[in-house]
Amino acid sequence: MKEIFKSSLKKNGIDKEWYFKDGMNFRDNTLWWGECKKRTASHEGIDFGYVIGDDGICNINEDFIVSNFLDGSIIKVIDDFIGKSVFVKHEIFNESKELFSIFGHVKTQLEEGPIGSFDNIGTISTRKNIPVHFHYSLVWIPEKTSFDLLAWDKLNSNESVLFIDPKSFKMPK
Repeated sequence: MKEIFKSSLKKNGIDKEWYFKDGMNFRDNTLWWGECKKRTASHEGIDFGYVIGDDGICNINEDFIVSNFLDGSIIKVIDDFIGKSVFVKHEIFNESKELFSIFGHVKTQLEEGPIGSFDNIGTISTRKNIPVHFHYSLVWIPEKTSFDLLAWDKLNSNESVLFIDPKSFKMPK
């Protein structure tokens, strides 16, 4: 996935690498902004907000175009605490579960329908006191799950849902 993530930088004309502060990674337990307080639950994905290059570490801006990483279909768009979360269903299966991507904290006009790899999801929503970033989760969700259950609070409390580390994900055979 590292090369797929890097392609989103190239699409924005940025020739650098993603940089992840403590708290931005999967299962981190602290917030990475403000006073770096303890999270109420471990982080269920990764936050993309900083790049590193020869000139040091820089924050991306709110005009950054967020691109879809894997072919699929948008099946739901909901409000989150900064902007919108976009749920993409991928036709990738592992036993009785299907892979979903969730892009959080975006501004988008997209609705349900097919979306290809590297198609635009939108740009980044902002909120006072939180640095510019977008969130990305990969989740195995049981195949017959009602789309009504696709909401952050319901996913986090559902024992049959499995959040996985996007950085270490490998396609199933």
